[in-house]
Amino acid sequence: MDNVTAIAMAEAIDQLNEQENINKLSLEDKLKIAMGVTKNHWLQTNEEEQLLAAINAVIYISNEEDQKVLKENIEELRAISAMINGVPVDLNKITNPQKRISILEMWGNI
Repeated sequence: MDNVTAIAMAEAIDQLNEQENINKLSLEDKLKIAMGVTKNHWLQTNEEEQLLAAINAVIYISNEEDQKVLKENIEELRAISAMINGVPVDLNKITNPQKRISILEMWGNI
């Protein structure tokens, strides 16, 4: 992660930490808050890096269970991206996330 992405991530972490009941928010709500900070970020203009900053901010402030859910969803997205780009993927090694989160749909709606 470059410095500009780290700045966007830090701003998202600050916004998340300002929430009154952060521990009571759902993982989806945390992602929406972080995405709201990083999408169209004033300094980080690369949309992929903006999304990465939001996801990493939520991973940073989350408990182990939510981290696991996010990481499983990210692995699935990576596999799909690899397949789209012609990279061979062993589909047997990809596990279905225990809880599916529509990260890209959420990002599109921010």
